[in-house]
Amino acid sequence: MYTIPTQVTSLSFDIWKTLLGGNKAFTRMRLRLIFEELDLPDVDIEHVVEAYKRADKFFNNEAEHTMTDYGMGERLQMMFATLGIDRPIPDVSTIAAIQAKIGVLRCQPEYLPPLLESDLLQTLGKLKDQGLVLGLLSNTGMDDIQVMEPVLKKLGIWDLFQVRIFSSEDGRAKPNPSLFLRMARELKAAPHQVLHIGDNTNADYRAIKAGLHAVVYAPEGSSYPHITSMSQLLKKELTR
Repeated sequence: MYTIPTQVTSLSFDIWKTLLGGNKAFTRMRLRLIFEELDLPDVDIEHVVEAYKRADKFFNNEAEHTMTDYGMGERLQMMFATLGIDRPIPDVSTIAAIQAKIGVLRCQPEYLPPLLESDLLQTLGKLKDQGLVLGLLSNTGMDDIQVMEPVLKKLGIWDLFQVRIFSSEDGRAKPNPSLFLRMARELKAAPHQVLHIGDNTNADYRAIKAGLHAVVYAPEGSSYPHITSMSQLLKKELTR
């Protein structure tokens, strides 16, 4: 068993695969919306999905390697190249307008991402009641703050966190040490007073390089210090 250090006063959480899961139905509808908004040629949706997955995986890996955010523009550029679509990258204002519409779409019940634990909201509330300050720190990928904010509000998560940092608005991406240090500053804590929780052993666990504590959220277990459920944080115990 691994006990959370007594000096920890704040918790920093990753979002995807830590608090929220994916929604395959949404992926297809988001891509259809983008193609309609950009008046792109009709392409078989399965080919579009495969091009999206390829671009998403590539730039997620790049973000972890370069520690820089890559958003919708870069991902669309790679998708266009894969699909043989000769179009320039949409400008910033066009992307912002599309992101706003995607935010509305994703808030519809059938497209909301699921909470990974049925009692997640209660657990987060209890952590706050214990006096811990909570923060969100996420590499956003395809969806920027215009999508994430309304979705997190719809799910009842947004107001549980005092600090919310997204790579799309910062420009840096995990595991950039300076991004973790920004989280500590905004939590009004020293790095050693913050515990970061996330599923990615590279992007999230490397918070230790910035002087934070870190633990992996791994319901199936892990060779890293890990928790299998968020409720273990309430007990101040982690499994190794």
